[in-house]
Amino acid sequence: MTRERWGTFSVIDHSNPSAFVPEVLLYDRLVIPVPYSDSDRERWEREGWDPGLLDRRIKTLGDLAVKEIGEQSPRRDNPNGDRRWWRVRASPRSSMPPALHGKV
Repeated sequence: MTRERWGTFSVIDHSNPSAFVPEVLLYDRLVIPVPYSDSDRERWEREGWDPGLLDRRIKTLGDLAVKEIGEQSPRRDNPNGDRRWWRVRASPRSSMPPALHGKV
């Protein structure tokens, strides 16, 4: 049995075709954040994240796309999630993958 490869996106990745298309070809499933409410959708529009384009991309991707509703974000609603995030940020760089150095 073949293992599926899953990729994850940020809230802005769908708007950059040069970054988005290779990921579509590389992964079997794509976890894509989506607005969790009408007010969050309005916030996305204010931030320039183009939720309308996101809707079209998800429709085109069909079953390849897995929607991740942002309301459950550990950094937004879960105080323990915030602590875990800061522990990651405070950890020595040597314990982080090289690709993350300087990015968290």
